[in-house]
Amino acid sequence: MKAIDTNFGLQKQISGLQQQNAVLQLSNSNAQLSNEYYNTPQYLELAARENLGLASPGETELIVPTDVALAHTVTLAQDTTTPKTEATAGQPAYVRHFQDWVDFFLHRSS
Repeated sequence: MKAIDTNFGLQKQISGLQQQNAVLQLSNSNAQLSNEYYNTPQYLELAARENLGLASPGETELIVPTDVALAHTVTLAQDTTTPKTEATAGQPAYVRHFQDWVDFFLHRSS
């Protein structure tokens, strides 16, 4: 009986180690694919555009000043996470958020 129990325990350890090995192999293959992607011309072009501000031949890069860019944005409403009434004050946040979405879709205003 003890031999059966020992064999069962060893089989359980072997199974666990095999699963860990499979996970590590998948992790290695993902890392290898990532490394291959980082060596592609597409990634190198994207990295040059984002990090170095480079452009392809024939392209013109426009730099927009911050104040001009911000002049064309929409100002957002102030903090709307505060409870609307005393009835909603005791409700959990997810209930209040759900009710806010319902009000939004039904065009209700508070």
